[in-house]
Amino acid sequence: MRLWQIDLIDPAYQAPECLAWLDAAERDRCRRFLRADDARRFAAAHVGLRLVLARHLGLDPREIAFSHNAWGRPFVAGGPPFSMSHSGEVALVAVGGGGILGVDIEGCEQPVERRWFDGSWTTGEERRLTPVALSDRHLLRLWTRKEAAVKALGRGLSQPLTDVAVPLAEDLPPQGGRLVIRAEGRLFLWYCYDIPLGGGSVASLASDRPAAVAALRCEMAPAPTDRRLWQAAPGHATPSARRSRSSAG
Repeated sequence: MRLWQIDLIDPAYQAPECLAWLDAAERDRCRRFLRADDARRFAAAHVGLRLVLARHLGLDPREIAFSHNAWGRPFVAGGPPFSMSHSGEVALVAVGGGGILGVDIEGCEQPVERRWFDGSWTTGEERRLTPVALSDRHLLRLWTRKEAAVKALGRGLSQPLTDVAVPLAEDLPPQGGRLVIRAEGRLFLWYCYDIPLGGGSVASLASDRPAAVAALRCEMAPAPTDRRLWQAAPGHATPSARRSRSSAG
C-alpha cells in the first residue's frame, strides 16, 4: 500500500490538458458545485487521483475508467483498491495493499464544536468520552477514524457511525489500533492508523489488513508535467507496451 498527497492549489492540476482527462460524470459533478473553489478542488483532486492510479496501472490518466458499487463507491475494474479524501487544499489517496482500505483527512485550521459530533458515538464511546475534555484536534482525529472505516466498508451514508467503534486515544502508536464495525449483521475487526501529515491536518487509514509503518509515510503525487512518472510506472507496462504484447499474442 502507498499513500499519496496532492497539493490542490498547484495550478498544474488545473491545466486544460489535465482537466480534459476527467470523464463526463466528473465534469458533471464539477458543474454542480455552487462555489468555484469547491469545483476547482474537486477537479484538482480527481486529476491527482487519475495520475496516481495511472502510475500504479501503467496507463494514461485519461484511460482510467471508474465504476461504482451500489452505494456509489468508485473502483477501477481489475485495478488496485484505492480511497481518496480531501479537505481544504490537500487531498490524500491510498492505493494498493490487496485488501480493503479507506482514508479520511480533515483540516484543523477552524475551531469545531463538540455538539457537531453528537449522534456519532457508540454507547461505549459516549460513556467514556462524556467526562473527558477533548481538544478540536482530538475530536477531528476520532472523526477521521470513523470516516476512514466507513469509506473502507464502501456503503456510504447507509452505514451509521454509531455502529463504528474506534480507538479513543488522541494519538495512536505507529503500529496503530483496532476498530470494530457492525454491518450486514456481522462484526468486522479491522486495523486503524493515524497518518502523519505536516501542516494543520489530521488523517486516518482503516484497513482489513495490517500496514507497515513505512507505508504510512505520504509521498507527493506525480506531477502532471512529468509524464515519465505515470507512463512508465515501475513494474507496469506502458499503454504502448501493453498493446505490443497483445498484438504479439
